Amino acid sequence: MKPISISSIVIILFFLFSVSCVSTQKEKEKPTTNDSPKTTDPNVNLLPTYWKLIELNGKKITDYPAQNHEPFIRLKENKEVHGTGGCNSMSGHFELKGESEISFSEIIATEMACQGMELESDFYPFLSMVRSYAIRDSTLTLSNSERTISAMFKASASQ
Repeated sequence: MKPISISSIVIILFFLFSVSCVSTQKEKEKPTTNDSPKTTDPNVNLLPTYWKLIELNGKKITDYPAQNHEPFIRLKENKEVHGTGGCNSMSGHFELKGESEISFSEIIATEMACQGMELESDFYPFLSMVRSYAIRDSTLTLSNSERTISAMFKASASQ
């Protein structure tokens, strides 16, 4: 049997090292299938939970005039948000950054006229100002960057 030369061993090792580096890089580039961030509530995930709006800027939803529909949002795996402010259906996009940062964009809504649309008038513009979130005790809180305005949602079984 012919002995293996040192140069052959070096070439083989270089090849193996190169293959392992490419493999490791591809693992790092793989998109994650579960973008739902960690929360302090292990029983509730941000996605795709039905989040019932319960408070907006310190005002309970029950303090607003009666709504035609229960105000809610639902964030989906495809980075879309859907919901209603009580009258009109809305949709748009969201982006998660880090473990507690979120932003909404391209929010659009149907344009039906309903009685008591004050909630929608406050709610839809608020979404464009959201920069962070937190989940505690099955409650989602969305806040602007200064945390001076916020909305609170309760995880709900409603569909």
